[in-house]
Amino acid sequence: MNRVYRLIWNDITHTWVAVAEIALVRGKRTSGTVGRARRGVRGASVRVRAIGLNVLAASLAVIGIPSYALDKNALPTGGSVVAGSASISQAANVLTVQQASQRAALNWQTFNIGAAATVNFVQPNSGAVALNRIIGNEASQIYGKLNSNGQVFFTNPNGMLFARGAEVNVGGLMATTMNISNSDFMVGRYNFTNPGTGSIRNEGLINALGSVALVGNAIQNAGTIIATTVTLAAGDKVAVDLTSDGLIRARVTAPAMKAAIENAGNITAANVTMTAGQARNTLDQVVNNSGIIRATGLAMVGGEIVLQGGSVSNSGTLNASSDTGKGGSVQVLGNDVSITGAIEAMGPTGGGTILAGGDYQGKNPDIQNASHTFIGAGARLNADATQNGDGGKVIVWADDTTRMYGSVSAKGGATGGNGGFIETSGKKFLEVTRAADASAPQGRAGTWLLDPNDITIQASGPDANVSGTPNFTSSNDNSVITTGTIQTALNAGTSVIITTGIGGTNAQAGDITVASAISKTAGADATLTLNAHNNINLNASITSTTGQLNMVFNPDSDASGAGAVVLGTTTLSANGGTISAAGKSVDLSAGTATIDSTMTIGALNLSGGTLQGSGNVTMSGAGTWTGGTLGGAGGITVASGGTLSIPSGSLSLGRALTIDGSATIANGATLSLSGKTINGTGSLANNGTLSLIGSTINPALTNLGTVTVTGTTASSINGALTNNSGAALNVTAIPGSPANLLTVDNGFTN
Repeated sequence: MNRVYRLIWNDITHTWVAVAEIALVRGKRTSGTVGRARRGVRGASVRVRAIGLNVLAASLAVIGIPSYALDKNALPTGGSVVAGSASISQAANVLTVQQASQRAALNWQTFNIGAAATVNFVQPNSGAVALNRIIGNEASQIYGKLNSNGQVFFTNPNGMLFARGAEVNVGGLMATTMNISNSDFMVGRYNFTNPGTGSIRNEGLINALGSVALVGNAIQNAGTIIATTVTLAAGDKVAVDLTSDGLIRARVTAPAMKAAIENAGNITAANVTMTAGQARNTLDQVVNNSGIIRATGLAMVGGEIVLQGGSVSNSGTLNASSDTGKGGSVQVLGNDVSITGAIEAMGPTGGGTILAGGDYQGKNPDIQNASHTFIGAGARLNADATQNGDGGKVIVWADDTTRMYGSVSAKGGATGGNGGFIETSGKKFLEVTRAADASAPQGRAGTWLLDPNDITIQASGPDANVSGTPNFTSSNDNSVITTGTIQTALNAGTSVIITTGIGGTNAQAGDITVASAISKTAGADATLTLNAHNNINLNASITSTTGQLNMVFNPDSDASGAGAVVLGTTTLSANGGTISAAGKSVDLSAGTATIDSTMTIGALNLSGGTLQGSGNVTMSGAGTWTGGTLGGAGGITVASGGTLSIPSGSLSLGRALTIDGSATIANGATLSLSGKTINGTGSLANNGTLSLIGSTINPALTNLGTVTVTGTTASSINGALTNNSGAALNVTAIPGSPANLLTVDNGFTN
């Protein structure tokens, strides 16, 4: 169905805007032009002028109203009561509808109110409803005063304008281009269908004790709306619930193929919803806020704001903060989400919740996930506790691409409370240029989770591998997070979690690669957690010089059996903290890995390179050593239940080894010790070659191969020694060897 508006993209505000079909763009004019969008004009004024906020003729054209002046004393005409009980009377420029029944339906030929005119609905109580159906061929124009003590519904397929200067004071108001049957209305079954060609537009003041609902396929507010709940809804079918306390709740039950909702004005209510339904895969279902929406909520908690549609943008202000309690909730949901303005859900006793593009890891089935989410450089998303309380929750999510350039915070209170939780995630592509802030000056810092597909942590990252407007679509799955972004968070005492995801036809393995050094140099203790579906590649150092930097490495996070911590040339130093890869494989094949803090792992697999450092490494799984060098002042512990296998190759043990589990040297493999000790209560089985130079073996040793002892310093085997048939125990003295080159202290079985 043809509508009397169309959509244009505004490069300044990153939003789609509804304009009259005869409006041109880029500053060109014809004799029929009623509005324009041009470069160099601020975002709000671009949209405002495009829909003709300041030009009466454009306002009328957008909703299909002829641009002639309305008589200042104009009143509705052709009124008749078609269901229920009511009477209509007129005195000069005042028209009164006296309603006697709880529901009454009236048909009107026209419903206009001139600037000097007044229409009053006198109803039995605040829950009484009057349905006003306009059956003529013109949109309604409200320039004067409209009053009621109950609920008033207006249906006009040609549209309805509440003009600048209009004053509406009602118990509740619904204005729609849709229709409803008398039979459904009279039994309270408020199902509206068949949207007309007009628009609903407010430029005046609408004040309702209860609710305001503006419903159709093109909804615009450029004025002021004050109510308990406000709903701007666009769809082919809308269901309306009228609660016992007189509040109107409108739900889109069938999204329209083409719909536009725009707020460029001011809305104040406890709950505000702008919705085109859960629309996907279309740019023709547009929800834009360039104005100010304030959701005051209840006494001790902020309100709720929901923007939902196909392409959804906020370049204005969404404020669900509380002055006395906890922050409220803001949801900006759609297939394409763009935020270049401010979103606030703050409160003195705690931060609220902000969802942009989805909920935690995109896993909430009740919350629509965006394909693309864009947070502009000037955007602010704040869910802080402002006095004494915990920070709130902020989620920025997209199933495909997230580009995060703005500021995000969920801080703990100034006098007490912990930091909150922040997630900035793109399932296939993520770009973040600013650190999130979950700090807490008087408590424990919160957590920042990043959730891309493959991610490289590096010192610098260009804004690349994306295409489209406004840069929503990635052309390459690789994600980049700069070390500066991570360090800013860690230095504020904010823990950071980076998690890979796998999805889409071009999905990668789900690796995290640390390509440049991460250094924590300030702030309280924090934790860096890396969760990868596949490998965590540590090719650069992670260290702290101020406060503990606990590290958690979690490769193979999907438990597919693939993935390990792959050590390259790196230094890991937690400054008194701990390093954990519990239950996970840690591989070293090349480079020099320096571990200077206590590290707990699953299996240590060495095939080359050098493992050194002052930290003790404890493994609980099944490790395999085939080559490489072990050095440094730290030790390696095979925990009880853990196993160590040396199936081949030649390995030099240059650091202490504790075996509380079991270790096996296979036939053809060699383990060499020089001036080192193997401790522990476990067992060592040698089927290959065990070479001792001035070294000590404390666990029980079963020899099925060859033990060689030489050097100028004595060696000892202090555990039980079993030398099986065919095994060799070779003690070879050299010049300078002591008389007792080998001591066996706890029994010898040959």
